[in-house]
Amino acid sequence: MQSPTFPQCVYLGEFQSEQHDAARQLPAYLPADQGGFCLRYQQGKEKIANGLVENTVLCLLEDIPAKLLHINIFDFSDRPNFPFLNKLKSEGLCKVALNEAAAMSLFEEMEGLVQHRCHELLDSDETHLNQYNSRSTEPESFHVLIMHTNSFPSVSLSPHRFVNFLKAAYDAGIYIIALHDSRLYNSDPHHKNPALDELLYILPKMRMTEKTLMMDEKTLPIQKLAQFGLHFTPAVVDQHQIIDVLRLQLHRKTRSKLTGHRIVDLVNNPNAQRFAKLNKLLAKSKAKLQTLDIYDQTLDDAPNWLASLTTSES
Repeated sequence: MQSPTFPQCVYLGEFQSEQHDAARQLPAYLPADQGGFCLRYQQGKEKIANGLVENTVLCLLEDIPAKLLHINIFDFSDRPNFPFLNKLKSEGLCKVALNEAAAMSLFEEMEGLVQHRCHELLDSDETHLNQYNSRSTEPESFHVLIMHTNSFPSVSLSPHRFVNFLKAAYDAGIYIIALHDSRLYNSDPHHKNPALDELLYILPKMRMTEKTLMMDEKTLPIQKLAQFGLHFTPAVVDQHQIIDVLRLQLHRKTRSKLTGHRIVDLVNNPNAQRFAKLNKLLAKSKAKLQTLDIYDQTLDDAPNWLASLTTSES
């Protein structure tokens, strides 16, 4: 059965290699305890950026038990930018703020949730909602907060208040994903937004270019991996199936009837399979690595361990 905890890693896509057959598809994960990320995209790439974020969140929905992951979206667009996540509104699992008043109301709801959990639920020695859920018979739900920065935060939001929220959100079970159009914010003093400045500074940064996804090395050193012939491609998932199976879970009275559906059994969960594959590949290279430090620890010896993947026996 799935655990009522937030996954250790967030699946983004695959590293592709044309040079090393065994590493032709190496899963790309972000450590979840970074609290989220900010995806910066160029003009004309918004649809691709939205798709990457939506598929990443759909993968999280596969990893977490039904009803324990709620999606909150700040997006003032006339048409839904996340059509599959939008389908979950009818299930009570997705809220979309379409204007500034609704966005501020939703933010205050999330802010209140953070304060309640940090002050009332977590014991003094607990640092994350996972610990509370592991000991509780009634686990709390997790939240993913998606915001387009041209919609939120507004210039009227106190930067100090927003920083306090950003720093405490993950501990309280809220994972934050921001999408930022680099054209819409520059050094013009008449367009300053202090709260947005803080968001762009605090969240781990990704930048979508014409052919790949670049991150600063503290987040995930894709640039260095690219030097060894690995290139990033966003997650490709069966969106319809994920939504259909999730709905089936929500409407079935017992989970036992769901045996055989991939989203239920952790062993057959596609993200668990990717993670197992990654660990297997790294084990072949005889590198003794910690799960969340896999890329950092292999970079110096990348040519050797990539080569070893093609020759090592299972």
